[in-house]
Amino acid sequence: MKYVVVGFCGSMGKRRVRCLKALGIDEIYGFDVSKNATNIADELNIKIIENLEDVKGATAIISTPPKNHIEYIDMFLR
Repeated sequence: MKYVVVGFCGSMGKRRVRCLKALGIDEIYGFDVSKNATNIADELNIKIIENLEDVKGATAIISTPPKNHIEYIDMFLR
């Protein structure tokens, strides 16, 4: 099963990635608008995606500030 962590650069996003890895999940993608996304993805050993269309059918974990949740939920529901 594929997972995408939206907002993986923040403390909660990093925690979600570590939890998924602890569960033995290895197909983890990250989506984040942070300038440090590439470095953090390398540290976490996950793949970055630039477009949410790239992970159709993935389970989404939204780890952004609550004010942005609806925006990303809408993207995944489309």
